[in-house]
Amino acid sequence: MKHLFDVDIAIKYGVNVAIILENMNYWIKKNEANDKHFYEGKYWTYNSIKAFHEMFPYMSERQISYCLNKIVELGLIEKGNFNKLKYDQTCWYAITDFGNSILQNCQMEETNLSNGFNAIVKPIPNINTDINTDVNTYIKKESKKKKETLSSVIDSYTDNEELKDCLKEFVEMRKAGNKGMFTVSALKKNLGKLDKLAINDGAKIDIVNQTLEHTWKGFYPLQDGRNNQKGGTIF
Repeated sequence: MKHLFDVDIAIKYGVNVAIILENMNYWIKKNEANDKHFYEGKYWTYNSIKAFHEMFPYMSERQISYCLNKIVELGLIEKGNFNKLKYDQTCWYAITDFGNSILQNCQMEETNLSNGFNAIVKPIPNINTDINTDVNTYIKKESKKKKETLSSVIDSYTDNEELKDCLKEFVEMRKAGNKGMFTVSALKKNLGKLDKLAINDGAKIDIVNQTLEHTWKGFYPLQDGRNNQKGGTIF
């Protein structure tokens, strides 16, 4: 199964937001084509958190719940309840006018890019491992000359995509709680503490998820009895 998302939306709002929004847009467009699930002047789609998790197994149910709430807060989608049974709490979702404008703008940019594709895109050369290592070393040296951003710090910190997504959610949470301000220096200090608390990516993901769940400002040892006396996580 292939999952698609818009890069511009991912850069602005996060990869998980881009993936779920693209999925909702697909099903809403399909319902519109079949004239299904039309309520209150718009077309809707529905899914449970569990169903989303089965569709996107690389996201935890907590991450999906957090992401859905985030998309609602951003004003990209709205929630509804059109279930026939009163006890059925399955959520319904519709894309807002603002959300549609974001999607349409990105589609227009993709169209413009594809029209000029041959003129601006160069083919990626086939290179062996030794050359690739040299290229990556050069790129890292060059990137240090550029101004660091929160995203670039996270990208250079880990190659684990799940850990990257968790850390980006942590950054968004800190920015939201501090009127948009969260510095590169503050992020590096938190990452330094994360390195002291865990020795592998799995442990780091658990610690970051714990912080997101409790909306803490930093990282702390796991509260499930897997910590040693020095505060380092045993894995």
